[in-house]
Amino acid sequence: MIDLNDKLIDEISELAPEEIIKKFSPEEVESLTIKIIQQTAKLESDLKEREEKEHYMRQQLIKEFGAKPIISLFLTGEDEVEINLIISGVINTFPERIGIFDGFELLSFIANLLHIPEKRQRVDNALARYQGPINQTPLATVDYQVYGRKVAHWLNFGVNPKPKIHWFKKINIFGKEV
Repeated sequence: MIDLNDKLIDEISELAPEEIIKKFSPEEVESLTIKIIQQTAKLESDLKEREEKEHYMRQQLIKEFGAKPIISLFLTGEDEVEINLIISGVINTFPERIGIFDGFELLSFIANLLHIPEKRQRVDNALARYQGPINQTPLATVDYQVYGRKVAHWLNFGVNPKPKIHWFKKINIFGKEV
């Protein structure tokens, strides 16, 4: 029985059908086919579940923030999180790259933090104060402390319709680095 892993899948994907037949026995080909089908089904199931969660969060954000700015976050790498401040009324679609649950969880987490009045007020005040050039002057530095843990060192806001990218490194959330 072949142990199907990413490396093996990559190798197989580069082989022509006749090479696969030469390299593997009929039983191994059948086993590989079944495993790939199962893996594909799981990926599709995971994608559907993520899309349902993203849809729910999008609706919650629209309900909560309405025409106010919405902070959207999504993971773009193992240890980097991109923060966008979107001044577009309501959020029509999530960024397509919200590809993994850690990103979704972090989005939920920050959105929930903004329910804390004093934290939300600092954000609102910074937005109201800001008169500088688009994407050049930071609006605010916001420290989020939850259960005594510093979650984000700073938030740097910009008001460009295509917001400037700002990076976090190694954010620690509930004991897990994302």
